[in-house]
Amino acid sequence: MSLLKYINFSYLLSKIFELKPIASLSITKSSSSKTITDLNHNEKRVLLAIIQHPTFSLTELSRKIWLSKPTISKIKKDMINNNLVVPIIIPNLKKMSLGLAVMLSLKFEQKFMKKVYTLESQFEKSDFHSVCNIIGDKEITSLMFFKNKEEYENELRKIISFYEKNEIPLNHESFVFSINKQMHFEKTDFSSITKKLLFPEEF
Repeated sequence: MSLLKYINFSYLLSKIFELKPIASLSITKSSSSKTITDLNHNEKRVLLAIIQHPTFSLTELSRKIWLSKPTISKIKKDMINNNLVVPIIIPNLKKMSLGLAVMLSLKFEQKFMKKVYTLESQFEKSDFHSVCNIIGDKEITSLMFFKNKEEYENELRKIISFYEKNEIPLNHESFVFSINKQMHFEKTDFSSITKKLLFPEEF
């Protein structure tokens, strides 16, 4: 599986506010970039604390793990530069007048996937509704947001038409959720598995 777009609201916001499209968030890794196996003990502690408490300030992190604010700040900046940490701002969806959240899965035959990969970068330029796209061996799964059902149905027709014009048959499956006062997004918690990766000696 490949991550094509990761929780990037810039396209969606540019569409809502009629702005010029903002450059897509690109996560690349150079040969000199660090991985978690290159981190020292304090760097691992900071990374785990950030994952466990992503909204904490430097002061709060300092109190939590007993490291100075300058030390945490330096480690955090180094991790951002090495793409181990990616800062993300998630807007208030209700204030954006978005009424629907959709998890859309496009399913293809294996023999068409090479062509799908090639066309996906072309389609992404006009895809303002997706904030996360994952492509696998036989499908693309997207998390999308819309103002209403009509806007979603129009976008779905556009997507299907795009692949049909390129002679790529597909099936689709979607899960539609209403964004209301009762709906909220749970924080995805990777802290347990991250702790096992960073500190295997404790398990």
